[in-house]
Amino acid sequence: MDFRILGSLEVLDDERPLDVGGGKQRSVLALLLLHANEAVSSDRLIEALWPGEPPPTAAKVIQAHVSRLRR
Repeated sequence: MDFRILGSLEVLDDERPLDVGGGKQRSVLALLLLHANEAVSSDRLIEALWPGEPPPTAAKVIQAHVSRLRR
């Protein structure tokens, strides 16, 4: 699997492009790729995705995005 993060975010599996979802989900993936081989807490992801005041459901939204990306 290849991850291309310069320019538009792309994920390729044997040269076949994969759908990585919408804006927030793509942002989660980009943040995880930028911090490869590091533990990235959900608090850190929440702060990056919703600067200032995150919605009350932010933790569940992060869990859903990560679950979709794993699929």
